[in-house]
Amino acid sequence: MRRLRRWMIGLVGAVAAAAGLGCASRAEWSLLEPPTVAPEWTDISVDPRERDPSLYWDAVHQSSFYLLEQSLDLPRQLRKLTGRMHEAVNADVFGEIPNSSWFTHRHGRTRLSRDELQRGPNRIAGPDTAGVWTITRAKTEGVTPGFFIKDAAGETFILKFDPAAHPELATGAEMISTKLFHAFGYHVPENYLVTFDPARLVIRDGLQVKDSRGRQYPFTREELERVLAKVARRPDGTIRAVASRLLPGAPIGPFSYKGVRRDDPNDRVPHEHRRELRGLKIFAQLTNHFDTKDHNSLDVVVEEDGRRFVRHYLIDFGSTLGSDGDEPKSVYKGYAYVLDLEQALVSLVTLGLRRWAWEEADPRGIPAAVGYFESDLFDPPGWKPLHANPAFDNMTHADAFWACRILSQFTEDDLRACVETAAYSDPAATEYLVRHLWVRRNKILAYYYAKTSPLDAFTLDDTGDSVTLRFVDRVIADGVGEGGAMEYRWSLDRVAGRLGSQEGVASAPIVVLDDTVRSRLVAVASNSGAGRERVFRLDITPRRAGAKACSVYLYLDPVPNLFRIVGLDRPS
Repeated sequence: MRRLRRWMIGLVGAVAAAAGLGCASRAEWSLLEPPTVAPEWTDISVDPRERDPSLYWDAVHQSSFYLLEQSLDLPRQLRKLTGRMHEAVNADVFGEIPNSSWFTHRHGRTRLSRDELQRGPNRIAGPDTAGVWTITRAKTEGVTPGFFIKDAAGETFILKFDPAAHPELATGAEMISTKLFHAFGYHVPENYLVTFDPARLVIRDGLQVKDSRGRQYPFTREELERVLAKVARRPDGTIRAVASRLLPGAPIGPFSYKGVRRDDPNDRVPHEHRRELRGLKIFAQLTNHFDTKDHNSLDVVVEEDGRRFVRHYLIDFGSTLGSDGDEPKSVYKGYAYVLDLEQALVSLVTLGLRRWAWEEADPRGIPAAVGYFESDLFDPPGWKPLHANPAFDNMTHADAFWACRILSQFTEDDLRACVETAAYSDPAATEYLVRHLWVRRNKILAYYYAKTSPLDAFTLDDTGDSVTLRFVDRVIADGVGEGGAMEYRWSLDRVAGRLGSQEGVASAPIVVLDDTVRSRLVAVASNSGAGRERVFRLDITPRRAGAKACSVYLYLDPVPNLFRIVGLDRPS
């Protein structure tokens, strides 16, 4: 009986905690101005220790123990069931995040030109082709060899190749996704597409490599030729590769998608609660970046403008789109975990009668350089990475909307500009990828816009006589989903206390509070105290099936006696 009583008390406490934490997680409005710079530029005097997690243990943990841990987390499951998941910690009251060592606003905020999209993070012309390239380190084992080379100008690059049986597959995916993720706002390496004669390669004196058993042996010209036999060659004997410029600074290993690096004073927000890492799931869905494990990231200690801090990079995009690095993607990748216990259990219970979407995949007819990438079966909520990702698992609809707003700024020609950097020899590969990226983009936007309010880009003009609030309906502006009539119901109330009936219908994405309404608001605010007593909530709902309201918080500033927007709240 005592055990049962303790269990019941624990259950009630967990429910209360889940409800309380869910309510406390939402920052709806603030009279403070939103931050314009990231509060994370503390100079580090001692470099954080290098993190070197086990690749194999990470795969096992994320595929089994982590999923079990999440399923047994009762407060989290209750928050998930009630739609009260924790919102991102680093987002302000407008849903935005500042530029930081994790993310920099680019195409989503200020459109990049076609040339800027194609240049991406690149700052030089690539490896110097006037002299030899000296191999300083080599990875010889496995099906995807690679070299560190130093060119005549002293710059260091990592050469990455295509497997012999699949020319242009991995290098094309690497080039395209590097440009896309840079334009989204993430920190990525400088990657250059190169074609070179193997005779350009020379080996550093005394270079040693390790075999599969860890034994060292000299790296000779014969060994080099053996390794190059595994990579794709062009008809004239030259080799196509991606030359990835060595990142500036001191690398300290990958970051984790959960927790913080405790010896970095700037790393204060748990990674699973960072909006840019949660929203990364949207961009991963677009590009089928299923391999978002820790090891495809890298933290680097850098010095810039007299400051010393850790910058966080996404690296290695050779397994995006239709590429799996050394071969075309298997059809299930992007639709199931590598060890998907849920699908395995359902298949077992139904004796295999339950069919999964990926089982209907047909890779025939896709250009060889693309691999397996499609948009017909693609379903945003059904997409899965290779292993469970804590940041992705915590993504709310508000996180998704933040990322979708960035994605919405990419036109079909923007996508084409990025795809063209792969320089496919078959024009059909370019056309295929552009078409399917565009369809996936539209599916993603339509799905997540329907899950929350699609109203965005609010601006307010207070003339002193009337208040005009303009906004953008992303469903209409982006041409996705069922737009319906462009009409919007609105209602106005106080945050503290009742205002009485103030509502109307707008026939365009503009709500006007005329002089009568404004005068009443001013009178109410003037007879109240400071702070929340002067804040009003304006709820705006598109007049179409299933549409949800967005709440805009208006504050009457007592000094100029004018209204300003102090926050937004959209369903999540």
